[in-house]
Amino acid sequence: MADKYHYSNGDERPVDKEGKPIRVLKVQTQWENLFFYQKSDVIYQMAFVFCDRFIHLYKDRTRDQVIQAARSCKQNIVEGLADGVTSTEMQLKLLNVARSSLHELRQDFEDYLKSRHLKFWGLPPVARGASGASGARDSSDSSGSSDSSGSSGSSGSSGSRGSSGSSGSSESSGASGSRVSRGSRGSRASSDSRASIIPESYYDRNTARYDAMLQYCREHNTLADYEPFFDQWTDEELCNYALTLCHMIDKMMFTFMEKLEKEFVTEGGIKERMYKARTGYRNGQDERLKQLETENAQLEAENAQLEAENAQLKAAYQDLKSRALAAYYRQQEEIKALKAKLGED
Repeated sequence: MADKYHYSNGDERPVDKEGKPIRVLKVQTQWENLFFYQKSDVIYQMAFVFCDRFIHLYKDRTRDQVIQAARSCKQNIVEGLADGVTSTEMQLKLLNVARSSLHELRQDFEDYLKSRHLKFWGLPPVARGASGASGARDSSDSSGSSDSSGSSGSSGSSGSRGSSGSSGSSESSGASGSRVSRGSRGSRASSDSRASIIPESYYDRNTARYDAMLQYCREHNTLADYEPFFDQWTDEELCNYALTLCHMIDKMMFTFMEKLEKEFVTEGGIKERMYKARTGYRNGQDERLKQLETENAQLEAENAQLEAENAQLKAAYQDLKSRALAAYYRQQEEIKALKAKLGED
């Protein structure tokens, strides 16, 4: 089984001097577990239903552009994270393409509200800056990043889901029954230019329903949490929910990209990892070769010493053998001499 110390076929990975495994391929990020991907899936399905309900199939080209922008955001997240196994550069580029498509989609929803004279929920930027209202679109939590470690929290669970009232508000009765997922604590961060682009008259200052919407979007990430309302919400409600999700996704993706940037600075890209892996492996082989050469020299020295000892033992044996034979022959001569003497007597 593959782990950080073994390949998928069970072979051991080479390790560096510190005993850490040498890797070229990065671990695949499971995008299904990332909160910004889950929300991008919601925004794509929401955009599709929105266009199907409120944008004419043949009379408005915005329909295709909205759907394709939403799809581009979701699909480029998938492609970027898949490419991240080998290339951080390509991963960052594709994730930024996803963000660009998300910005395009956000502009389409804003244009829809403005062209139909519908309301943006919450206070306008100028009023928010002056009053510090709780419904501020730019009061996002700086920790609004996805769970980049790949673990999925129960971020999409809810009690009874919210429903839209007759007044056009979208109070979420089940919002308080769900855990606020750490990765979705973003909000609709607005640029300073919005104050001049969107007139204040387009804002609905009813911060109660905006706060309820913001809370619901913070606590819910999955399609199952939003899909029951797609056919219930008005076009104004769908646009405002879509804009809120767009800002949250953008915030989380940018935080995730900053994390990738830090990893690239500290760990390098694919070429550096390949060079490090190859040189690390070669250095390991060179060190092993030196170790074997040292051991071989030691064995050769021991062998020479044993051969010398063996030669000494052989010389001692030959000396002992020659002295024993000489003594034997002397004894034989003495025996013969004694026999001869006894015979004469």
